[in-house]
Amino acid sequence: MVQMALIRVLPNNWVYLLVCVDLTLGLPFSGKPALSLALNVMVEADLSDHVTHRIGNLHWIMQPDAPEWGWLVIMRMVKPWSEWIMILFQKPGWKPPHDGWLPSQAEYEKRVQDLIGNDSIPFKVTGVSKWLVNEVWADKYQEGRILCGGDAVHRHPPINGLGSNTCIQDAHNLAWKLSYVLKGSIASHLTNNFRSRTSIPVGNVYL
Repeated sequence: MVQMALIRVLPNNWVYLLVCVDLTLGLPFSGKPALSLALNVMVEADLSDHVTHRIGNLHWIMQPDAPEWGWLVIMRMVKPWSEWIMILFQKPGWKPPHDGWLPSQAEYEKRVQDLIGNDSIPFKVTGVSKWLVNEVWADKYQEGRILCGGDAVHRHPPINGLGSNTCIQDAHNLAWKLSYVLKGSIASHLTNNFRSRTSIPVGNVYL
């Protein structure tokens, strides 16, 4: 599946396909897939009394006595200040009791109530989805004239802005090279050093 792409046809019939997310090319990956389970819980709750005086759209919440399946939480604002996504991360070392395990609706609601911290505030859980925390990278970013960047070639634990920084570095690294090639200012082999992960300094350091 391709979610974001740009195709450019040049006068000499060269075609470049730029892929940001999820293209099945069979690229070899290294690293640690499926490190842990994460849960996205969509919540409607009016928290304006608690956040308007300290505005922020992302909050880290740590509660040591919380259930191990939702031990650490990133709470992100979707719509001020009534729609939220609560991203629940498991306690290090904890594993689901069996494949396919998920908390019950009552467990989700109890966790949300504890996170809000005020039993008088009504809320509604409107959706739940699960995903896996990964720490993986592609061993090459290019297959012929298909050039990949972003989540298509590296997936990170969601902390410290690693995803944003490496994606920006991918785009910067590729943009100036491809610009010269498309203008005919330099031969197309300039993009070949985009092929290896070692040519991406930010990704090479942080992955």
